[in-house]
Amino acid sequence: MKIIIACSLILAILTGCRQKDKAHDLHTVRQDLLNYFDWKVGSYWVFTDTLTGKRDSLVVDESDECYGMTIDNVDYKDKCIFIFEYYDTFAVRKVWEINLSSLNDGDAVLLYYNQGYFGSGNQILTYNINPIDLKPGNVISPQMTVGSKTYTNVFNSAMLHERILLNADSGFIELDLNNFYTHKALVLQKSHIVH
Repeated sequence: MKIIIACSLILAILTGCRQKDKAHDLHTVRQDLLNYFDWKVGSYWVFTDTLTGKRDSLVVDESDECYGMTIDNVDYKDKCIFIFEYYDTFAVRKVWEINLSSLNDGDAVLLYYNQGYFGSGNQILTYNINPIDLKPGNVISPQMTVGSKTYTNVFNSAMLHERILLNADSGFIELDLNNFYTHKALVLQKSHIVH
């Protein structure tokens, strides 16, 4: 009996002295960045293309954590959003992939897929939004009128002849894409954001 107690005591001491594996810390996308892209499945935007007068719609098809990686016992969870475009016709295609990074204070990468109705041509345009730009006082217009509606805290991502306007309440407000592959001037008519 003394041997069993002695062995149990030694085992308890050895087990207690062994260092436990360090739990991983979790690093997620910053809230001030998420505020501008907090769109869940079912969120949508209806636009009018001011160049053609046609309707154009965007619908969030997928929104979830993605591309997790672990560096030095820190788990990084990013957020990915996939948006499909619906025209007046039956055509549907993936048009936006948005990646919100949790690494190094993160940034937003908007990938615009310019492909034909049946997948012909697949040029990808990349728009990088530094999260520092999304903080109050930087590239944010406290108030802006687009079309017939006034929006608050509008982030204006302007690059060359293109610009993307968005805010936390409405998401995309205006998409003016004017490049070698496409030319659209989409102004928001109606949106529904699912948080």
